[in-house]
Amino acid sequence: MSTVNELRNKVLRKLKVLPKGQAAEAEDASIVEDAYLEKYEELTLKGTINYADSTDIPTEVVLSLVVVVAAELLDEFQLPSREAREIKNAVPEALRTLRRQVVPQYQSSEPVKATYY
Repeated sequence: MSTVNELRNKVLRKLKVLPKGQAAEAEDASIVEDAYLEKYEELTLKGTINYADSTDIPTEVVLSLVVVVAAELLDEFQLPSREAREIKNAVPEALRTLRRQVVPQYQSSEPVKATYY
């Protein structure tokens, strides 16, 4: 599990705002945390994510969430256009990865009988 602080720092590093090993400024931290919570609510309502506690983030979704939240904040932090384009282009794959975490993985060697109505 990861925390909101860890996610926040990864987002700020992705946006080239926070050098590795430094602490986030309060204003930047607040902006990212607010954006994450808004995105968490939106993705939960859409059924894209399904973990219950917004403060305990499953490790397997952190990298995808970093991309999605960073994309929301591109205008706020004014990332150069090439890096911004790379983040925007990564969002669809990040959302697919998040959705795959929600869909149950059925693994059985037994045939499944289809029921038609």
